[in-house]
Amino acid sequence: MHLVSQNTEEEISRYRLQVQVRSAIRQLSENILHMTGGAGNPERIGLQTIGLLQAMQDHRDALGCYPDPDELRASLSLWGSEPQRRGERDAAPNSIMTRETVEGALQLAASCLSERRMQEAAGATEGAGFQGVEEPRSLAATGTPRPTCPATQKSACERPDA
Repeated sequence: MHLVSQNTEEEISRYRLQVQVRSAIRQLSENILHMTGGAGNPERIGLQTIGLLQAMQDHRDALGCYPDPDELRASLSLWGSEPQRRGERDAAPNSIMTRETVEGALQLAASCLSERRMQEAAGATEGAGFQGVEEPRSLAATGTPRPTCPATQKSACERPDA
C-alpha cells in the first residue's frame, strides 16, 4: 500500500502553526479561568503569555500575517463551529440552556474583571428566558439577595448609572 499526501508543505506548516497558537491561547485562557475560581497557577501566567506571543510571532514570521481573528475566536469556542451551533434547533432544550447559562456566566465573569456594568447585567440575565431559571431582578421581590460580582462586590443587576 502506498500513501500519498496531497497537502503541500505550506499547508502542513500553516496547520502546525495554527495548532501551536490554539494550544497556547487555550492553555493561558484555561489557567486564567481557573484562577477566577480560586485555583489555577498564577506563577505560570508570564510563561504562558510569552508562549502565546511566540506562537503568534512564529505564525507571522512563517506566513506573513498574524492569526486571523476568526481562528483566535474558534480557538476558545466551547461548543464547536458556528454551523454546528446553527444545527442546535434539533438539540435538547437542556443542552441549549446549559450552553447559554455557561456563556452568560463567562460574560458576567469578564464584566466583573473589567467592571463594565452593562455587560455584567447582560451576563447575569443570559438564559433567563428558560423555564425554571429566574431573572435575578425578580429575586429582590422575594427578599433573596441579588448575586454580586466577587471582584467589585456590587450587584450584577445594578444599572450602569447606579
